[in-house]
Amino acid sequence: MSALLAMGVSTGASLVRRCMTRNDAGGPASPASRIQNFSVGYFGQSLLAGCMSGVMQGATIAGRFFTLLPRALTYVTAIGLIGEMVGLLRGRIVRERPTEVMRAVIAADIGMVGALVRDGSVDLTTINPQDNMTAFLYACRGGNVSIARLLYESAQPSPGDVQRALVLAANRGHQEMVTWLVSCCKAVLSLPDDSGKNALMSASEGGHCNIIRSCIDAGVSTTAVNKKNKNATALVYACANGHMDAVKLLVSVRMMEAQKGPEEKMVVVCEMGMAFARATLNRHTQIATWLTEYCDKNFAQEDQLLMTVWALRSPEQS
Repeated sequence: MSALLAMGVSTGASLVRRCMTRNDAGGPASPASRIQNFSVGYFGQSLLAGCMSGVMQGATIAGRFFTLLPRALTYVTAIGLIGEMVGLLRGRIVRERPTEVMRAVIAADIGMVGALVRDGSVDLTTINPQDNMTAFLYACRGGNVSIARLLYESAQPSPGDVQRALVLAANRGHQEMVTWLVSCCKAVLSLPDDSGKNALMSASEGGHCNIIRSCIDAGVSTTAVNKKNKNATALVYACANGHMDAVKLLVSVRMMEAQKGPEEKMVVVCEMGMAFARATLNRHTQIATWLTEYCDKNFAQEDQLLMTVWALRSPEQS
């Protein structure tokens, strides 16, 4: 390739010398003809050299690509094998679709679930990558306590799985399931899931007043915030989703806490401003109107001003 490039440059140079000394008729060239011929010859020489250089660079890049390709494939394969080994070590083999026991749980077929559990050939900790759910989580989300209890006794899910199951059940309004999960592991009641919500926030999001009461009676604080969702509280979730009964219940609880002192009162006022903003943004006019009237009756003018400031500030964070 280098020899071909040198030959092209040499040929171009000889053409330049010839054009500098001869005109089209073969005689001596005039000064003007020399300048014109030199330009043409030099352009031809440069063009040829550039083309040959491009060919060489292309060949070099192609050679590097085919040299690095096997190494890249080796790295990809190694990463895949490491991921598979991690899955095996954790005891959670990822499948592309729901397993047989998952399908039985979703269909609420307790007979099939019992048979699969007794058979012992199924992995109850398998995760469905489509929604990151296990058979136990499907049972809790569906509110089937009998199946959930069977899987709990067989698979012994971790406290994290129980906590996530609790949030799922609370959001769907499964009171019996929530009560049973709390009896299994009460310590997870106030813990947040991967999205930052605890059971009280999830129940408020779904507007399930009976579960909201159960969570509060069990000691879950209404002051807890979701740091992954702009510090939203249970009251903010209820307002954002238009659940009037849940809003009134949570406001009554928060007002009792506001009476503990000026700092608690200020926190409640700011929270009411955030809740009002979320209700307004989501067009829950009835809730926004009720909050305004409630605050006019129960807060002083300076508190109402603070609430207005937080209501105006909240949309910027949304």
